Amino acid sequence: MSAVGNAGTRMVAALEAAGFTVVGGRAGMYVRLAWPDAHPRANTLAVPVGDGFADFEDSLADVVAELEYVAGRGEAARRALDLHRTETQP
Repeated sequence: MSAVGNAGTRMVAALEAAGFTVVGGRAGMYVRLAWPDAHPRANTLAVPVGDGFADFEDSLADVVAELEYVAGRGEAARRALDLHRTETQP
């Protein structure tokens, strides 16, 4: 992945590399991406790419916060499954 572009376009590239799919957006403003293996319109992320807008940093921070939240839930679920497996093994 290249470091070309602003933080928003780099985020889009990272998400695509991770399996997210572009499902829409508005040129120069934002790109809308669907989660991997999700219906294209269910729980999409709108990533700002137009860094000339006043709320660019806040909007990008919201995307990062959403990803961190979901990653944290995934980690908690993984820990619970690991603990469950440990408890149920003879």
